[in-house]
Amino acid sequence: MKVTLAIALRGIRGGRRDFFFFSWAVFLVVVAVTGMAAIAERLHALVDHEARRMLAADLRLEAAFPFHDVIDTHLRQPGWVVAENLEFSAMVRLPGSSQSVLAEVLAAAPEYPLQGSVQLLSGRPLHVALAGEGVVVESALQTRLALPMGATLCLGEACFQLADLLQQEPDRVMRFFRWGPRLIIPKSRIAETGLVGHGSRVQYVALVRLPPGTDPVQVARKLNDTLASKGIRVMTPSDSQPSAKRFMERFTTFLGLMALFTLLTTGYAMAGAMAAHIREHRVQIAIFKSLGASHAEVMGIFFWRVLLISSPGSLAGAAVGMVCPMLLIDGTALSSLLPPFYIPLLGAAGGVVSGLLFSFGPLWGTRTIEPGTLFRAVDWEGGMGFLHWKWRWGLPLVATICCAVLFGQKNGWRTGGLFAGEVLATLAVLWLTAKVGLALLRRCDTGRHLTWRLAVRGLTDSKTGSIGAIVSVGLGLGVMCSILFLEQNLDWQMVSRLPQLAPSFFLIDVQADQATPLRELASGFIHDPNDLRTTPVVRGRIKAIKGVGLTQEWMAGHPQSWRFNRDYVLTWSQDLPPGNRLTAGRWWLDSSGHEASVEQEMARALGLQINDTITFDILGVEVSARITNLREVHWSDFGLNFFVVFSPSVLQGAPFSYLGSVVVEPKQEEAFRSAVVQKFHNVSAIASREVMERARGMLERLIGSVRLAGAMAVAAGVTALSVTVTLTRRRRIREVAIRRLLGTTQQELISSAVLEYALLGLIAAVAGSVVGHLVTAGVMVVLFNDVWEWFPVVTVSAWIAGVGVVTMTGFAVVRQDLQRPVMDALRGHD
Repeated sequence: MKVTLAIALRGIRGGRRDFFFFSWAVFLVVVAVTGMAAIAERLHALVDHEARRMLAADLRLEAAFPFHDVIDTHLRQPGWVVAENLEFSAMVRLPGSSQSVLAEVLAAAPEYPLQGSVQLLSGRPLHVALAGEGVVVESALQTRLALPMGATLCLGEACFQLADLLQQEPDRVMRFFRWGPRLIIPKSRIAETGLVGHGSRVQYVALVRLPPGTDPVQVARKLNDTLASKGIRVMTPSDSQPSAKRFMERFTTFLGLMALFTLLTTGYAMAGAMAAHIREHRVQIAIFKSLGASHAEVMGIFFWRVLLISSPGSLAGAAVGMVCPMLLIDGTALSSLLPPFYIPLLGAAGGVVSGLLFSFGPLWGTRTIEPGTLFRAVDWEGGMGFLHWKWRWGLPLVATICCAVLFGQKNGWRTGGLFAGEVLATLAVLWLTAKVGLALLRRCDTGRHLTWRLAVRGLTDSKTGSIGAIVSVGLGLGVMCSILFLEQNLDWQMVSRLPQLAPSFFLIDVQADQATPLRELASGFIHDPNDLRTTPVVRGRIKAIKGVGLTQEWMAGHPQSWRFNRDYVLTWSQDLPPGNRLTAGRWWLDSSGHEASVEQEMARALGLQINDTITFDILGVEVSARITNLREVHWSDFGLNFFVVFSPSVLQGAPFSYLGSVVVEPKQEEAFRSAVVQKFHNVSAIASREVMERARGMLERLIGSVRLAGAMAVAAGVTALSVTVTLTRRRRIREVAIRRLLGTTQQELISSAVLEYALLGLIAAVAGSVVGHLVTAGVMVVLFNDVWEWFPVVTVSAWIAGVGVVTMTGFAVVRQDLQRPVMDALRGHD
């Protein structure tokens, strides 16, 4: 081993250019893999951080009954902080007056909130405002009752003084649809109100802050094993933002796909660099074998060289990839944190392993070098063995399957299958595009212009490795195109499509007799009557399913018992709601029947199927309906969506209110809000623009991370092209010398070289744009469950950029060879 290592060290000095390409390729793949993994880790941490703030805790437990014994038994642990709150609806009135407003009351513990903060108009902490007889309300409640600061208001049998106005509460997202403005009182005074007793509809909540470093998902899983059967729901931060969590998981899957594409591109570069190195040392290999060295010993020498030259690139790539989150994810304290230590370690190890893996093809080709090579004046082409189909497709296939299995175990086998399908389809499209493009050029090899003929013949010659170059460069450009197209699609969603779909305001608690006056008021702000939509709603709780009443004992044994202890917002409709899609059954043909449509995820959780019955308790009246269809609902489309929709005859005669949505010009939003509050004191107008701005801010952070993958992929493609040109350097030098002897001018040679690489770049750019569109369409439609848009301007711009990069790279590599003295080239001096 010492002799093998010593020979390997001496051999490194003789192939600096090949080793530079090899080490650079290893560096690129490690930066891409480590950087994408570190960015994904930070993005998940960022979403988790925001979700904890929106949950106001690390864990949230809720039930329709007191569970102090559970809190004392399971939650009173060292390092855990618990805040017990109560949430219920009640009428707020002025003393000595019949004027009252329905409000949603939060009886807050002194520790509330455990994550995030409550923002008051005065800027004071919440516990200071609630001291004494203080109470905090939303401005809508103050406006409806015309309350001056310090005014007295009554809740049940207790009276309070208005101490401050609520601007923002962290867990508001948990109660997006509610029937009145928020009112916060200290929990210590709840007994004085007399509103909480036996039979009261109160939601008991326990918020938990865990010690730093504790995984709330694991804690929640353990608690659920014990508490789910008792009717207590345990929520984690991811439950407060399920759509954000799903989006982030799918986005990181896309990052993984881009990292694998970069790995495959750099793999071609590594294999080509090692093939070039072996070709330059074929005489040395023949000498080793003539002295008695076995094929295994020769491979051992070059394996040591791979390890020695890949290690610096791996370490440097891991270091750069480790700091990528700090460079790209700014605007948050999390950006200053380093990723977990195992990510750079795995990245560095992965760089070395990938170097060995993709070098195996050229190294295996050394077995064809025999001692007789010393006595034959031939140019050995065995180093090109990596272009054989078993190396060109076998190793990428193995890498793809391994990555698909990893993704399938983590994100589901559907995602893993999509992952593998995208990669294999990409390689097939690149290979097919390269073959078709070169075939078309061969048919055009009839022009009279010498420059055109030289360029076409140089590109279509099978010994120049043009197909491998197009595949590798096209793969790098495909990653860049995928990122550009995804960025354009997501930006189009946020800037153009969603603002058109999303209303400016959601209008809550519109009474039946206010629907017409509200439409008259809105007519002065909207351009189209359809810009104002109102949907009748009632609230109810599930009373029975499949004809079986829900007893406490039955609910206690059901894993989804929390679904039975919550209020549902119910509606009825003659037609299928916009944006919904039937997944089973049929929409009702006769609206006079008692039929129901259930959201498919809710039906799956409760074990409901077509023709089952579901019964709701609505204001003390039991209403039953037969399930005739299941619906897929896109909860993130900013529409008015519901778990259960009845046929029109089911809720006839039931007292109802309206939920509304309205679209107005941005410059008129504040005026419309003020007009609604002044005329309809009970109506809450909730703006959707804040949610969209938050989502767009997150999107801007994500785009910065994927641009890193694009830059690494393009650099990998350029490296693979340079390596391919280097592989055929000897042959090209001789051809140029012969053409110059036959009278070809220097200008014609330069023009033909530029045209050759421009044609190669054009085919690679077209192939890359096709791949980019296929990948983006698959990601948008399958992963994100959304529409896909084609942007021709971006496509043409990608073509121009790809042709320019490939042309400049190829010409920069061969420029010196074109100026080589003719006699030196013919003598074989290199």
